[in-house]
Amino acid sequence: MIKAISRKLYQDVPMDAKVRARFRKLMGKLGSDYDGERASAAHLCTKLLLQHRLTWADVVAGKLESGGQDADRTLEQGYLRGYQDGFRHGVKCAQQAAEAAGEPPHWRTKAVRRELTDGETAMLTWLTTAVSHCPKAFSAFEQNFVLNVSDQYQRFGSLSEKQITCLTDIYRRRAAQTNGA
Repeated sequence: MIKAISRKLYQDVPMDAKVRARFRKLMGKLGSDYDGERASAAHLCTKLLLQHRLTWADVVAGKLESGGQDADRTLEQGYLRGYQDGFRHGVKCAQQAAEAAGEPPHWRTKAVRRELTDGETAMLTWLTTAVSHCPKAFSAFEQNFVLNVSDQYQRFGSLSEKQITCLTDIYRRRAAQTNGA
């Protein structure tokens, strides 16, 4: 009985174009941001492969296609097409939800940048020098932040208020340690 059911479920039939298109669409969903959607897509892909007596290794090897087509290229294009379609759909839904809620379509506002005052420039110079000469006195975050912000200031000549505030906090902590020692 079980063998009869398994023979019926798992046919040795090559995938036709319609099934391959469905498989590609499911492959596109493997890149979803949602765990449940990814798991469901993986389950359905595996089920389709088993029904056609294929494995994931066969897919990677390009045995999904029939008729001597360039299987790797076709599979990759199908995966990318499915992923792009899913991404476009997600963006469209998010924009519609934002418009319905009365929010602007772009939630992230660009940071306002400004030039540093002479005191802030001196503070940045002191921090950069201190990080270069005494890196152990700073946490890994502080080291990376100071060096990256210093490089950014040299390239663009301005920083955001949030960056300046963070630099000031680091400077106050380190200056207090230096004065207290």
